[in-house]
Amino acid sequence: VPAYSSTPVWTMEYSAVVALDPRAWEFWIAIGTGLGVDTLLPWQRVVIHHSWTYDGTAAGLADGGVYWSMVQTATGVRSGARTVLDTSPPAVLHRRLAVEAPHPSGTFLMNATATLCWRGMFTDAHTGIDAYDVALRTAAGPVAAYRRLATPCVNVSHGRASGA
Repeated sequence: VPAYSSTPVWTMEYSAVVALDPRAWEFWIAIGTGLGVDTLLPWQRVVIHHSWTYDGTAAGLADGGVYWSMVQTATGVRSGARTVLDTSPPAVLHRRLAVEAPHPSGTFLMNATATLCWRGMFTDAHTGIDAYDVALRTAAGPVAAYRRLATPCVNVSHGRASGA
């Protein structure tokens, strides 16, 4: 599974390589468009232990591009990580909420609970959407806020979001 980055600046964390070669004190780092291919940053020696930050801002990295960060020790222990660069925000396709449970209607607030969903409202061409931040408000102010929801739905009970 690739990592995703919203900026062309990312940190390579290679403590797993250090764990396999605990006496290593120098490392070789490269960044390329394929595993073992050092097309963007040729192999270079570093003596930084556990992590290294790469700033690809001036490198012309392409939005939606797939890049490999690679590290190797002097004894040949290697590791590589695939990263998809996604600097474009998700697009809004429409702004219609759907009431999906217990029965879709415009009077769901009269019922005990309802499930509000926003399936298909947003899209992201490069990496998809893995989580949502949601705030429910009324004219009187905030009702509830959620961070990192994995599904595009939230349960509402008597005008209050579940878990609020």
